[in-house]
Amino acid sequence: MAVIAGQIGSLETLTVTLERAVAAAIQVAGTIPDDAIQNIQRLDFLRQGLRDAGALLDLVGPRVAWKDDAAPSVNDLKRTVHMRGSLANLAPEIDSDADDDGILL
Repeated sequence: MAVIAGQIGSLETLTVTLERAVAAAIQVAGTIPDDAIQNIQRLDFLRQGLRDAGALLDLVGPRVAWKDDAAPSVNDLKRTVHMRGSLANLAPEIDSDADDDGILL
């Protein structure tokens, strides 16, 4: 869970960087359409949601344990993510191209 929380923290940091870049571009442009303001607010909502999700994972992660018969298989993990790199820190031993029905412990 800590690894996932760390990945979420990285996404939050990326969102903050994006917010700052958009703010700088707005300053240069001088004006901003109303729909752009709504999108900036959505970006801020995303940042806050990522921060909260990471904090919740940090809080509950140490208290959560998979039961031996409920742990996800490597293939389940691979089918769940869109970017295989998302698994790199979670389970570095996973070969991103190989099929493996083994259980991740």
